[in-house]
Amino acid sequence: MSLSPEQLAMRRTGLGGSETAALFGLDKFKRPFDVYAAKVDGWEPDPNEDMLRGECLEDGIARWYGKKHGVEVINPDQTFRHISRQLILATPDRLLNTPMGETELLSIKAPRSADEWGEDETQTFPARANIQIQQEAAVLKSHGFNIARAWICAPVWGDLRRYPVRLDEELQERIMAGAEKWWAKHVATKTPPPIDGGEGARRWLLSKFPHAEGKEKVEATLAQEALAVALRDAERTADEANEAYETAKARVIESLGSAYGLTGSFGSITYYDNQYSKRSFRARWKAKGG
Repeated sequence: MSLSPEQLAMRRTGLGGSETAALFGLDKFKRPFDVYAAKVDGWEPDPNEDMLRGECLEDGIARWYGKKHGVEVINPDQTFRHISRQLILATPDRLLNTPMGETELLSIKAPRSADEWGEDETQTFPARANIQIQQEAAVLKSHGFNIARAWICAPVWGDLRRYPVRLDEELQERIMAGAEKWWAKHVATKTPPPIDGGEGARRWLLSKFPHAEGKEKVEATLAQEALAVALRDAERTADEANEAYETAKARVIESLGSAYGLTGSFGSITYYDNQYSKRSFRARWKAKGG
């Protein structure tokens, strides 16, 4: 969803659903330090393919959902602030008016692959999506909306799948309380959370330490020794993991022979000449248990 300058300014004064999911460590695309940098410094990530895909496909997916399920799809195009909990924000994707006169909440996703997504009408979907829609439902309820049901929808392997969400007021309370506690600890006091490997942390470090002031190396403290050893071990682990991946990939390709690809309970793998006459390897994994 593309936000207006007014909505972006409003988001600096509170926490939206996708941000709250990041605070709980449930969003693989966003980290707590990204949220901190956005609130304190106004940092916004550069658009990437995942963001652009979602922004460009959202309207089409919404129309597709409305026609497939026979409901009126409404775009609120608004960021709501919880009536009594001013730090809690929500920008719902769509509201639905059903033929029975009920109002439903719809969250639209455009995933890159089928990973984490189960079959249609199941409750197998990413935890971060659940956190987000639970917070949206709580905020809308504070504004007097009577949300009968909530859904998450996503195009997966050419099908528009929808996933029912069980709205849980106890969970919503824990989500909002956790978000408020994090804000009070970090944003209100401008105390950064632990540094991580996200883009927000990288940008923050560049702004805090734009260049080295000297040319001499200093002797490491005990704490720096521990950090350096952790970095060395992580680098070795990453190298080993990459080697294991490349080896497993090569063995799969070898097993194909002249075949175009494989399909099975794991999903599908293809290995073929693309439009540029270059070999292209692609794996599409099924969600665990899906």
